[in-house]
Amino acid sequence: MRLKTLVLIFAVLCLFASFAMYVIGDKSVQWPELKLVFWIPLPISIVLIILARKMDNKE
Repeated sequence: MRLKTLVLIFAVLCLFASFAMYVIGDKSVQWPELKLVFWIPLPISIVLIILARKMDNKE
């Protein structure tokens, strides 16, 4: 697997984790703090997307 593909998979995974944290924190009575920290994976995914765009397609 190419490194660029792997980085993009991690970026999408971070975006999905952020969305899941927001939804679970919004609907759950036990974990409302997840809604307060859902933004933490967002900068990681942004950095990974920028890194993937700057990477070469050659491996």
